[in-house]
Amino acid sequence: MIKIKIIFSIILLALAVGCATMLPIPTQTDADRGASKFPNLTLEELNKGKSNADLYCKKCHEYYMPTAYSVEEWEKIIPKMAQIAKKKIGHGTDEIIAVETQESILKYIVTMREFEK
Repeated sequence: MIKIKIIFSIILLALAVGCATMLPIPTQTDADRGASKFPNLTLEELNKGKSNADLYCKKCHEYYMPTAYSVEEWEKIIPKMAQIAKKKIGHGTDEIIAVETQESILKYIVTMREFEK
């Protein structure tokens, strides 16, 4: 019985740690809320922003939750990180993370930041 409790505790801990390092999945409610800041924002755009964050941000570091920084800070951080990524993994390419991709990440982060408050 004790072994079962220990195994169950380990599984719960692993799930909690795993979930803590995942970015939140957007919903239609998030898209509706985000449209107040980004007119005509769609759930598809939010999901694209999350996918881009998963693809690009995780290559260099662990996730930072949307509430880790203010909107103004994120507006400065994302372009800066794109430049760092270009230097780090771009190897002479003109642009490793397109401006449109950066914007999708920003829309996702800002929208989901409001959710987490």
